[in-house]
Amino acid sequence: MSLLYLSPELLLMIGNSVEAEKDLNSLCQTSKKSYDLLNPYLYRTNTNSPKKSSALIWAAIKWSEATARMSLQQGGDVQWIDDEGRNLVILAMGSWNETENLHVLAVIPVNIAMRSAGRPLARRP
Repeated sequence: MSLLYLSPELLLMIGNSVEAEKDLNSLCQTSKKSYDLLNPYLYRTNTNSPKKSSALIWAAIKWSEATARMSLQQGGDVQWIDDEGRNLVILAMGSWNETENLHVLAVIPVNIAMRSAGRPLARRP
């Protein structure tokens, strides 16, 4: 039986039983139905995992607005700071190609976070 024929409830149960994020991501990619149903769950799982908000961090480095939006909608940590004190702005700017147009600064995940969450980006000491 194909996954396409399973009810949404069964697909969610299967998704909930998958332990590794990479395996859940693979399951999301098996069909449009599984992607639409399980992708938000994948991002929610990511925000609660030991790699907390790694999707949002990846979005900052890769300048992926869609990934940033989904991560933020599912609880991504806008105020994330690594062990070296770098926040999302620093990561995004570190991967910025100066030959690109400046208007892309408006779509980096950090700016999306500022506009949608209305919270400061860095924790104050």
